[in-house]
Amino acid sequence: MPKFHKMRSIVLMLIFVTTLMSWLVQQPLFAAVRQQTTATDAATTYVVQAGDTLSSIARRFETTVAVLMELNNLTNPNVIYVGQTLLIRAEEATPTPGSTVPEATPTQTATAVTTPTIMATPEATVTITVTPVVTATVVWTDPQLPIEVFSPVGNGLYHSPIEVIGFSQTFEGNVNLRLSDDTGNVLAERNTIGGSVDVREPQSNDDFAFFHSYLRFSATEPITGLLEIFESSAQDGSEINKVSIPMTLLPGQRVIDINNLTPGKTVCSPIVVAGYSNTFEATLLVDLSDRAGDTISQTNTMGGNLGVYAEFLTTLESDEEEVQPLLVGAYEEAASGAGAVDRTRFPVTLYPAGSTECP
Repeated sequence: MPKFHKMRSIVLMLIFVTTLMSWLVQQPLFAAVRQQTTATDAATTYVVQAGDTLSSIARRFETTVAVLMELNNLTNPNVIYVGQTLLIRAEEATPTPGSTVPEATPTQTATAVTTPTIMATPEATVTITVTPVVTATVVWTDPQLPIEVFSPVGNGLYHSPIEVIGFSQTFEGNVNLRLSDDTGNVLAERNTIGGSVDVREPQSNDDFAFFHSYLRFSATEPITGLLEIFESSAQDGSEINKVSIPMTLLPGQRVIDINNLTPGKTVCSPIVVAGYSNTFEATLLVDLSDRAGDTISQTNTMGGNLGVYAEFLTTLESDEEEVQPLLVGAYEEAASGAGAVDRTRFPVTLYPAGSTECP
């Protein structure tokens, strides 16, 4: 019996020593993992959310697109990924996907009286796998100025109401419209809403957006007019970022309306353009132009005339092979040769034929 008790004591001691060594071996690994997590939490980073753009992230953190591209080795400012971690500040450090936790080697050993020393050197590797998901393609990129106007066009001839369409980012989204004659007399004014930026919350989720409104006026004869589109300063209420468009105002009501398009609408080639018109000899022109206003294609179509308004329907062809920000417009050429009458342009997003957006 004493011999049996002695053997049992030796076995229990071996079990104790093995358990102790297993615990000691794991401590450096846990410390390494904790150290990596702490470093990650201290980094100044941002995880891309759906709907984010690089420019909106730059504004949110009071930096620039160029700095973000350099810090994150980006080659295209229009392509970021949902779930992607972006470095915001150069002095911070972020973990690199696929990083390896340094090898953990125990510094203590334990030796049983009746057994040899037990040594263990485990290796641990932590791999972060990121599956990139491309956010929606940014087609209408941010313009250089806070307010971009597509309609009306400068030096055109316009009946009432004038259709006003643009792209903006202003304080609380407010865009002011004011129409005056050549003596400064205000004929019409109103407010509309585009994209927003709130100076009180610089990290709010804001961006450029389209605005669309109308201005009605009265005229008994052709007169010179000036349309002003501007933002009111959040600091002192002054008029800032103003766009001024000179034009000729005509008596009577507008002769052309496009009915099937809205600002920013997704379209495919051939582009269907439908509306309602009353023009000289029933003829009007429908055109497709780039964002700068240069014509890509144009066609004639027929609507109503002689005071009778009637529907028109036509198509515009495009052989663009990539998604494009374009303008679809319609107008009448003045019989006097004075210019385009009631020219209205809608910003659209054109996808190439055969893409998933174009069945």
